[in-house]
Amino acid sequence: MKILLVSSRFPFPLEKGDKLRLFYQIRELSKYHEIILCSLTTIPISEQELSPLEPFCSKIYILKLSKYRVVIRLIRSFFKKLPFSIGYFYSQNVQKKLNHIIKDELPDHIYCNLVRTTEYVKEVDIDKTLDYMDAFSTIMNKRISISNFLTKNIFRREATLLKQYEEKIFYSFDNHCIISEQDRSTLDFKNADKIEIIPNGIDLDFFKPNTEIKKEYDIVFVGNLGYHPNIIAVNYLIDEILPLLLKENQDIKILIAGARPTKHILSLASKNIIIEGWLDDIRFAYWKSKIMVAPIFQGAGQQNKILEAMACGVPCITTSIVNNPYQAIQGETILIADNNIEFAKQIELVLKNGKLYNKLICNSLEFSKYYSWEAFGQKLNKLIEKGNW
Repeated sequence: MKILLVSSRFPFPLEKGDKLRLFYQIRELSKYHEIILCSLTTIPISEQELSPLEPFCSKIYILKLSKYRVVIRLIRSFFKKLPFSIGYFYSQNVQKKLNHIIKDELPDHIYCNLVRTTEYVKEVDIDKTLDYMDAFSTIMNKRISISNFLTKNIFRREATLLKQYEEKIFYSFDNHCIISEQDRSTLDFKNADKIEIIPNGIDLDFFKPNTEIKKEYDIVFVGNLGYHPNIIAVNYLIDEILPLLLKENQDIKILIAGARPTKHILSLASKNIIIEGWLDDIRFAYWKSKIMVAPIFQGAGQQNKILEAMACGVPCITTSIVNNPYQAIQGETILIADNNIEFAKQIELVLKNGKLYNKLICNSLEFSKYYSWEAFGQKLNKLIEKGNW
């Protein structure tokens, strides 16, 4: 079967969760089908970025979104009462190009990566699958309570329109999937329970322990450091948790690693805080650190950093909301904390208790084995083929 896949970003490099998910979905689907990738982008895509996708795609189309026309796209979405996050990614010029591609390629199936891309194909009379991935209306709802006076109404509008859009677009697609039950449960429209849950996996050939690397840091936080929930998490770790830890250990070391660190995050560097930013091989951030701490209280979906750390043999301390999609066992596979005092206690406990530390490592390694991209790829393939055979 020939699948035309429309993505809101080019799925490489793998510095964002949606790119990671899409890259491995493409890899797995290419085992069964011919993949034609159509990626929206506002930036040039280099040959170095193209080459990892070429073994899995028969053709790759790069659909350029003009940065200079973004204001026009947003104004148009305002008057059409579309969410800004839909309008930002919709271009009439790209629509014409994509129409030609569909006409020339004659795909058997269309796969949309995120609701951001659905405007382009919602009227196309071909079997279609939509990967919601996350419930974006829920993310926007959570932003309302922490936004300032000027942006609160913008986020409120976006949350309301996204909620309506997520329901409306459901009926333009034959198949649907989402990353977790936690996200699906927030889509409270009729038939939302028919959305298939397909989690993210982990590449266990890549993410694995390396005992030859010296542990230089007590704590690591990894993530896209330009993403709002991660920015909030870093601030919470530094402002709320670190002062409690320093009362017990003045020499504690925290590593912050990930793409696109903001100026504020870069300014946090000190003798206790090391800001690495982007690393060519993120595994070294895990290998050099004793524990992964993720104080994330908002956002949606599945935190890939938890699986990556576990697979690298690094114990994790995080919040209940982050653990919900995993349901890892507290005190056996993971440690849960939902305020700064709990985080500080759990961190001190695991750093001092060698028996607990080693138990968490062993159980984390076993737990991560259940999250196979291959298995989830097979599940996605069955979902797509359901409407075509």
